[in-house]
Amino acid sequence: EWVNLSLDEDVITVPVLITASDGETIATYNIILNRLSNDTEITVAYDEMMLQRDDEGKYQVEILDTKESGKIKVTANDINTKIDIANTNNYEQGMKEYTLQKDTKKAGRIIEIPISVISQDGTVEESVIVITRISTNTNVSKVEGTFKVDNVDKTKQATVDDDGLYVIPVT
Repeated sequence: EWVNLSLDEDVITVPVLITASDGETIATYNIILNRLSNDTEITVAYDEMMLQRDDEGKYQVEILDTKESGKIKVTANDINTKIDIANTNNYEQGMKEYTLQKDTKKAGRIIEIPISVISQDGTVEESVIVITRISTNTNVSKVEGTFKVDNVDKTKQATVDDDGLYVIPVT
């Protein structure tokens, strides 16, 4: 007999009819097929602030450069999904927390923390949290760069004093 193995069903029962060698004794057994989830959707938080995935599939967060650690929490839609943070190869099911403890001053302005998610059926999804350190240094005496002056890019130099920012021509 034909059995429908629909891709829309998560549980499929396949009956198997067994006839004994005497030709009269018949038994029916059921084989139950359970489809494993391929759900790799996650939510990501940094210090309890929910992060949104950008167009490149990354989670972006900005922190002050004085901050030395932070807590990353990744929660899967499916509690059976395995999660790893920072390539520890220590996967946890459903949810994982990781405390970032890096010397952020030595780590540089941008810190990338990889996330790996494995669903029940083995589907793997890789992503990354990009942590950008924002400078708290307000002791600026000179800024150089290209500024818009009358809607035209011009190389200028700016000085900062107690009265504010002044743009002056570079000589």
